[in-house]
Amino acid sequence: MKILKGLLAALGLACALVAAMLLYISAESRQFNTLHADYGRAFIHDLSLAWDLDDVRARLSPEFLERLESPAGRQTLAAFRRLGPLEEIRDLELRHYRTTFREETGVFHCRARFHLAVALVSFTLRADGQGIRVHGLTIRPLGDLHHGNRLDV
Repeated sequence: MKILKGLLAALGLACALVAAMLLYISAESRQFNTLHADYGRAFIHDLSLAWDLDDVRARLSPEFLERLESPAGRQTLAAFRRLGPLEEIRDLELRHYRTTFREETGVFHCRARFHLAVALVSFTLRADGQGIRVHGLTIRPLGDLHHGNRLDV
């Protein structure tokens, strides 16, 4: 009977710890969203003005910058240029959040209206002791561009 009580007490303690950890992560993700959603919104806006890496280079993680400067990255960025500048972002939400002792990472999703097309946009932000950086970006145009050209990226 003492063994059963000990096991139940340990199980109760484990459940309480898991619940506390989940509450902590939930609070941290809300704070990450509050602090950094506008950063991502501004990044997409500034990038889309000319689709030039030099305009946002300081905001990119070294790993993401390396991918964008590759031939495939430059080709993708050139294709995005056909979208034109950002006009509106709607339904911005933090979909995935991860935290460690050294960094926080969040993946945001939104619907964006550019000058020539509407697109689904996903971007990853990474925050650490050195600040916040964009670590990934995906833009999926919906349908045809207004001028009838299909954007295949």
